[in-house]
Order: sequence, then C-alpha cells, then structure tokens
Amino acid sequence: MLAKETDDQLRLEIIRTLATLSDEKVARNLLQVAQNATFSVPVRAEALLALSRQPGEISARVIPLLEDAEADIRLEAVRYLRTQAGTETVKQALQQKYNSLSQEPDQGVKEQLIVAMAPEKVKRPASLDKWQTLLASGGNAERGRRVIYAVQSMCSMCHAVEGRGGDLGPDLTNIGKSKIRSQLVHAILRPSEEINPEYQGWFIRMKNGESHQGRQIDIGEKSIELYTHGSGFITVAKNEVADYGIHEKSLMPDGLENYLTESELRDLIAFLEGV
Repeated sequence: MLAKETDDQLRLEIIRTLATLSDEKVARNLLQVAQNATFSVPVRAEALLALSRQPGEISARVIPLLEDAEADIRLEAVRYLRTQAGTETVKQALQQKYNSLSQEPDQGVKEQLIVAMAPEKVKRPASLDKWQTLLASGGNAERGRRVIYAVQSMCSMCHAVEGRGGDLGPDLTNIGKSKIRSQLVHAILRPSEEINPEYQGWFIRMKNGESHQGRQIDIGEKSIELYTHGSGFITVAKNEVADYGIHEKSLMPDGLENYLTESELRDLIAFLEGV
C-alpha cells in the first residue's frame, strides 16, 4: 500500500501505523519513502520521524538528507541522527553540518544542530514568565504534531492524540478547545501545579525494595491495582506493601523543556492550540 497509494493522507496513515511495528523491512521501506523526492514533504518527513523507532543500522543512509532542499526533511534528518550520535560516522556528519551553521536558513534546523553538537551554548529562560514571553506566539503546527511523537519529547509515551499514543496521561485531542496558549505553556513547564484528579499519581513501595508509580485503578481488601507506564496493569498484595499513597508530583516529569529546542516547544504548542 505504501508503494502504490497516491493519496497523501492515506500515505501518512500507513506510515503512522507502520511506525508502531519494529521491523527491519519496515525500516527499509520508510527510508525509501524519506529519500524519494517525488513524495510530498509531509510524507517524507513523517517517514523520517517513524524511522526513529525502527531497528537496523541505517543512519549512514540518512546522512545525505542533511543537505536536502526541503527544510522539514533536514530538520527530521537531524532529529533522527541525534538518536544515533554514538556512531562515529553520524557524529562526524553532524559536526560537518554544524560547522556550516551560518549557511542553514531554517531556525529549527539550526537549533537541532546546536543541541546536538554544542549543548553548552543553549540558553534557557530563568523563569516561567520569561518562558511565557518566549513562547507567546508563533510555531509550525505541522512540525508540532511530529514533536508529539519524537523520541526526544516522550509525549506520546503517555498521551494520545486522535487515537495514537499512550494512555497513562490525559488524551490531548481537543485540548486546544479548553486551554489557551499561556495555559498550555504552564501545563508543559509546571505539570505538578494542576493535576487532573483522574490522572493523579500514586506510589507503592514494597517490602522487598521495589517501587511502582502510576494511576490507581482499584484498592481492595487484600490487593492494590495500579496502571503504570512501564508494566501496564500491576496488582500487588497489601501484606507485601511497606508504604502506599498519593504521589506529590504529576506523573508527567518536570524538565521536558530541557529535551526540546525553543522551536520544538513553539511548534508543539502551536499544534496543541489547534487540535
């Protein structure tokens, strides 16, 4: 279907479905789409995004896309290669691209390269008010959708949008209808300051030293059931529990902004505003 389909929306849905299947054959097919300039930019960019969750050593074949004519393809190529930066060939390619930073016209690509090769140069706002000013406007919603599913953001591990993603945290579909931009910024940067009771975190510390945290599903006479990120539903016997209670902070960790560039955050918020 991926090879024969001509409708872009169907192509995107096929790629998003294939992204959940970890398979070397899938990876090769996604790479072919990303490399094929006859496909639309959104389709090629989505294929690159999906590659980050695939096995196989194909990073060397992605490197030429750092010089693609389309900024979105260069952006996704850098973002993918950041996950492969332990490979000497990839490191050298990113360094070479970084050395020619002044020739890169796209700000999002520039920021990706700086984070990858010179993270010490990244300056972050010192307060929430300064973040609010920085993120008050702008952003590319199409890029923002890809940020949701990027490995670096980790958003889709716990949140779903339009049926795709995790369910430990709230579904983000239609969140833009209930929160204005400043509220979205606040929720991302200060997740523990407003917690939906349905998604309140709970912790369990076992007598054997194990710890679990997640959403409380049920507490019975002899057992406690949580829904966790790593293990799904777990049930533990009460007589094996040393301590149990409400988690003081949100299950969404602090510091997401440290894993994303300013452009990625702006794009993410622009996307959430529109869903």
